[in-house]
Amino acid sequence: PWLQLYHLREHYDVFISYRWGMHDTEFTEALFDMLTNFSVGESNRAVEVFLDRKRLQEGRRFKSDFAAALTHSLIALPVVSSAALTRMIDHSPEAVDNVLLEWVIILECAAAKRLLKVYPILFGTRVQKQHLAQTAISDSSQPTVLTETMLRGGVEVGDFFAESIKDHLPHTVPSATLAQAAQLLQENGVIMSTSFVTYTVHSIV
Repeated sequence: PWLQLYHLREHYDVFISYRWGMHDTEFTEALFDMLTNFSVGESNRAVEVFLDRKRLQEGRRFKSDFAAALTHSLIALPVVSSAALTRMIDHSPEAVDNVLLEWVIILECAAAKRLLKVYPILFGTRVQKQHLAQTAISDSSQPTVLTETMLRGGVEVGDFFAESIKDHLPHTVPSATLAQAAQLLQENGVIMSTSFVTYTVHSIV
């Protein structure tokens, strides 16, 4: 079967940042497919989009490649979901969190005017509607009411702003993540802002 190959580029129009997981991965791959179908400019060239699963190649340095892509992109789309934040609640300063790493670089590239725009995409908790229906049926203490949302299939998305997870992010300094970010920013010629030394997990998000 025909397979589209996406090679690494020197510059990108859009960089998609997300945490690997069932819903975020599925969403970002669909977003990548949609955006790459568009063309821009007088030459009608394809929109160049960076998504790690589509662009990164085995045998190369993962962090160097994504940092080079991010620091040479015009627009960043960080997927800020409840699922992405869950791992940050108990963040260890000695561990590098790759999502925090990308978001720090996004903040610094925006401050340095390397990025033209940053458009966060927010998702609350997502639940398979089939699971919701099964839960309603199995709960004998309550009358079974299957809503249209449950019956349509797919995923029910919660309200990110109504959920409390963002309020429980720690004010911990992610030391290892910041050290890695500083190195990658330097490698790509980005001068760090004065805010860099003040970052915490909470302030980055």
